[in-house]
Amino acid sequence: MTKTITRLTATTPHFNALFEQSRNASPTYQGRLANHLPMTLVALHRLGASDQTLSRFFEHYRGKLEPLSVEKNSTSPNSCNNTEQRLFEALNYFRKALSTHNRSTVLQQHLYELAEGICASAFHCLIRLGYALTLNDNEELALTLAFFATEYQSLGQLNEPDQAEQTLEFREIIAYIQQQPSLAEQTVSAPNIIVRLDRVAALDDFGHVIEKMKTCHPSLSTLTQFSRDLFYSTANFTALHCLTGCHALRRVLYQLNDDRLASQLIRYMAVSIAAVYISIKTPLVQDLSIADFAQPIVDQEALTVNALQSLDEHVIKVTHSCFDEFQHYNDPIFLHCAKQYQDRHS
Repeated sequence: MTKTITRLTATTPHFNALFEQSRNASPTYQGRLANHLPMTLVALHRLGASDQTLSRFFEHYRGKLEPLSVEKNSTSPNSCNNTEQRLFEALNYFRKALSTHNRSTVLQQHLYELAEGICASAFHCLIRLGYALTLNDNEELALTLAFFATEYQSLGQLNEPDQAEQTLEFREIIAYIQQQPSLAEQTVSAPNIIVRLDRVAALDDFGHVIEKMKTCHPSLSTLTQFSRDLFYSTANFTALHCLTGCHALRRVLYQLNDDRLASQLIRYMAVSIAAVYISIKTPLVQDLSIADFAQPIVDQEALTVNALQSLDEHVIKVTHSCFDEFQHYNDPIFLHCAKQYQDRHS
């Protein structure tokens, strides 16, 4: 029988001290690599990490990061050009917004503007936002929204849903992509996920995918299931970010009371997952069921121990995401995803 692990929610003084220090680092380093430290500290804490485990990861990871120098001006986040300066200005803009409005109001106002860029920083803006919303910490939320605004990346614009149009299922669009040699047979070379997605969006026939997406209104659970199956079928590092991105989006949607905004975020997530699928050469994706597993039971306690012993931020975060998704959907395939990734990176 699968054992459910009780995860911590209330923070501790030691966690708070480390987390506060983690915000002294820029959200990115070495160009556009995402800083995983604050996200991983939250994941470790929720997995039940001791103070010693938190400190061990903190000291291991912090050396690669770059400092965040905070300037004190407070203007609109779109008012400057330099990336670092825009981050400073956006941070102070969101600090001011959160000091005068509640977080739901700030989120709903600005996520309309940011939804089209939901894949920003290889989904890390969205993922960090999901983690930020597990904490009662407006400073982290302000920094994450500033990160999102600064790294904004659009793959194409969707129109408002037309109820008169014939709708397509998300997997029908995936099948369409598989049938197009100009998309299915592309080798998209790039130094990182961010550039690779930009290059997919620049493909002439990706415009046809966008057109078809305009009639697609998937649920988040549909996208989560596809991302789960894609990740398990391929063990692909880019696909991992679709899985953890869907988990983060679910966390974000909890904070919203706006069905139109929720639909917009989910539809742009669908566009981004389709772009990831093309970027990794449209692999065969099995529609998984628990019957596909010879040993359907996974030892969740062993997965927890492995994650807490790891110094790999992705092992820790994917384990945390899979545990959360398992509990939400009552779907043990997520535990198999975590086990497979741990086994490959132990």
